[in-house]
Amino acid sequence: TNTPTTTPTNTSTNTPTTTPNNTPTNTPTTTPSNTPANTQTPTPVITPGVTLTSTPAITSLAKMFVSIYDESGELVKTELVDLDISISSNENLTISKFSPSSQLEGGFVTIYLNNTAVAVWDCTNQQNNLVENGVYQIVVQLLDSTSEELWFSKNVFVSPWRGITGISFAARPNLSMNDEQISFYLTSSNKILFSNFKIEIFDVAGEVIQTLPINSSGEAVWNLDNSLQQQVSSGIYLVVLTGMNSLGLKITKVIKVGVLK
Repeated sequence: TNTPTTTPTNTSTNTPTTTPNNTPTNTPTTTPSNTPANTQTPTPVITPGVTLTSTPAITSLAKMFVSIYDESGELVKTELVDLDISISSNENLTISKFSPSSQLEGGFVTIYLNNTAVAVWDCTNQQNNLVENGVYQIVVQLLDSTSEELWFSKNVFVSPWRGITGISFAARPNLSMNDEQISFYLTSSNKILFSNFKIEIFDVAGEVIQTLPINSSGEAVWNLDNSLQQQVSSGIYLVVLTGMNSLGLKITKVIKVGVLK
């Protein structure tokens, strides 16, 4: 019997194969910019002086305030001066030496601004009386219309009353022995009124034990007694002469005397 024989057929099935696509996607990349921003920082201009600007702060006509102080810091006098000049922050203030007047008393000091005389102090106080001899501080304030200001300060020695050096005060004897009274003599090369003076005698404790008037000849006598008319004991005593001249200027002289019993 013819039995049919089945021969297997090796037929391959064409199964499509997917090949991966390795093409990169073009994704745009942002590159950071390192370019600095154009930021402007203002640079301050510093000029030595009163302000921080490159141009003078004071350019208009100004006023000048002058204040005079004594050695204790007390205000003696103040003046206001109108300046018919323009000023800047680099001003040069100078003060002259004391110039005595041609008279017996008085004198003046001149204040210069940039070598120009702008004020004169006649060595008087606010009451127009001559000040005492000594060192005075002159403080100058320059002020313009915009309220900007400059300050200057200088010291100057003045001696408006030369009569101080012409006064002599002495005791004879300056050592009393055996209850000998002591006479005091006030003399001056200038005309003064002796009744404006007095003598005070102090003990070693600083207490005033006696006050003596001065006669018209400039003399006074101490009988070695105190204000209670009691005789003083042996020791050293301080004798202080005080008074004023015709212009109200205070004068003080101090000497020592001894008493030996």
